[in-house]
Amino acid sequence: MLFIACAGIFTSCADDAFYVSTVDMKHNFWQRGESTSYEIEITDTTVCYDIALHLRNNESYPWTNIYVISSIEDTTGTLERDTTMCNLFDITGRPTGHGLSNVKENTIVLWEDYMFPHGGEYEVKVSHGMRNVELPGIASLTLRIVKNDTIR
Repeated sequence: MLFIACAGIFTSCADDAFYVSTVDMKHNFWQRGESTSYEIEITDTTVCYDIALHLRNNESYPWTNIYVISSIEDTTGTLERDTTMCNLFDITGRPTGHGLSNVKENTIVLWEDYMFPHGGEYEVKVSHGMRNVELPGIASLTLRIVKNDTIR
């Protein structure tokens, strides 16, 4: 019964997403310089979009935070580029994310109220900005885009 209730909650939360795509990291390692790419088709340019990355990690991730470099590109080049920091563990070493097992999910807001300048194909790229060549303990990255119905 609890499973059915949880499934209903997760299904209803996913229904408001305009775009959701997950990339699983091979062997739970995120290589430096390895970008995950998400291709998006935008048809409605009259509303704003909230763009977030859901990062799933486990306790083998050795640092308390992570820096994520993200960009939005179209056929003309890079439109936006930003670096965002997220704490994956608090100062006592407890995971900050949500989850029932040792794998936790943190939401990293990349852009709020983003308005795409024109209809067409876009690519969102995400890479990590940590000094190490590979980051252990990163299970997956999910890009989630929601129309926030703010009309400009």
